[in-house]
Amino acid sequence: MDFKAMFTDLKDYSKDYDKNEIESGKAMGILSYLGILCLIPYFAEKNNKYVRFHAIQGLNILLLSIIYSVAYAILSLVLAFIPIIGWMLILVLSVLSYGFFALYIWGIVNVCNGKAKELPLVNKIQLIKK
Repeated sequence: MDFKAMFTDLKDYSKDYDKNEIESGKAMGILSYLGILCLIPYFAEKNNKYVRFHAIQGLNILLLSIIYSVAYAILSLVLAFIPIIGWMLILVLSVLSYGFFALYIWGIVNVCNGKAKELPLVNKIQLIKK
């Protein structure tokens, strides 16, 4: 997996959606990036493709963050017994968790701007596909 490509090869699907679909779906699109609340637009808005796009991205971020949290918990238990180096790695891993928050904000900004752009990391690791 090319790390640089995750941040540079972000496709913009905005032209695939009409203006009415985008405008009517902004509220539900924002809801797509509020953690577990992404399930509401995912199940409620099956006809609006713009909302569906963002709901799937929000759901993928949620699933990736859950997987990360479980892995972080397990690694923290193991690394806690390694003085200094283990503690430093735990600190680095905890700072990385803010990346998920940044992805949620990035997604909300895209919705507010009426864009349907892929998000970094989520564009390459999709657990739920369109």
